Amino acid sequence: MSGTKRTPLHRRSRTLAITEAAIAIFDQMQQCAPCTCTPEARRSCLDDCPGCLAFWRLHRPLRHALGLPLWEYPAIWREPPDRRRSYAPDTPEGRWIALAEASAARRQRTQVTEPEPEPVA
Repeated sequence: MSGTKRTPLHRRSRTLAITEAAIAIFDQMQQCAPCTCTPEARRSCLDDCPGCLAFWRLHRPLRHALGLPLWEYPAIWREPPDRRRSYAPDTPEGRWIALAEASAARRQRTQVTEPEPEPVA
């Protein structure tokens, strides 16, 4: 029997390592101005509007923070995915959802809780 018994790289499942840097970059991406491109050009818009230009400038640092290889493009899409569907974690939509959940959890952790006032006797 010839050949190798190794699993090809494209069939290996990797877990997504979401770092604090990736969450911070994702939050910056969410603060970008809204897209003013035509609906036909939304997915491929690179520099037609200021919001998309800012978003795609942050894309490379996000890809590096997530540890994604160059051929996994894009790391996330500009618009949020449909939450009614389920996505594989290694897709742009799955990464978007994971980053959004991690960002919400980080905001919840860092929220300052006000101490309850003591009852006056």
